[in-house]
Amino acid sequence: MRNMLRPIVFTALAGASTLAAAGPLVTAGGTAATPTQYEITLNAVEFKRADGTYYPFFSGTATFDVGSASAGANSTVGAIAAGNSLEPGVSYTAMRVTVASSHNVTGGVANAGTGQPCQTGGAGSGTGVVLNNVNFETGSATGGSGTSQSLDVPTDATGTTVASALSTAGIERTGNQLRFEVPLAVTVPTDNTVPPALAIGFDVAGQLEFFTTGLGTCVVMVLPPIITFTTPAGTTTFQANL
Repeated sequence: MRNMLRPIVFTALAGASTLAAAGPLVTAGGTAATPTQYEITLNAVEFKRADGTYYPFFSGTATFDVGSASAGANSTVGAIAAGNSLEPGVSYTAMRVTVASSHNVTGGVANAGTGQPCQTGGAGSGTGVVLNNVNFETGSATGGSGTSQSLDVPTDATGTTVASALSTAGIERTGNQLRFEVPLAVTVPTDNTVPPALAIGFDVAGQLEFFTTGLGTCVVMVLPPIITFTTPAGTTTFQANL
């Protein structure tokens, strides 16, 4: 089998986005920010065969930073595909990507509501808070660009607010992982001479939200990355409007 070094192109898009939409904290008067650090842990990239089974293109743990301050994000992400190959002569009907639901993020805003600043990490951060039946974590109610804080994509304390948003976006949550699957029609040539053109893009612009919960207190929420899959059939976008 000839080694296919370029079956998938991974890109990191941390700049201004036309896709980003305000989540509940911004809607309630908070502020969105583009994180300078946003670590994504990729756990699997799989291709669905016509018989319904999956071919493991990549399986393991690969963590990379797609935050705005990570100058090497593109090259780091792209390196994951190196050395992997698809099965020659096989047709695939879907591509599935699994990432961890928790992320190390860094960011801050000067005004999270009522003029109060908020940032990730630091004093007062990391405490669980329930707002409108959804689990959040506190940030540090001080000014600054923030330090690294591990945040999980929100979960429901009661009700189905988050679960419904993920389901509507076509995102499956399995334990501490998020799974995205997109249909495609790709047949790998038997001699692998022309690899199929496939790309996965991660966009985190505006995917960090801050909100003041009282004098000297604030919460921070990390939204799932906006993921785009580009195949010969077109581009599909997964975005959870939490």
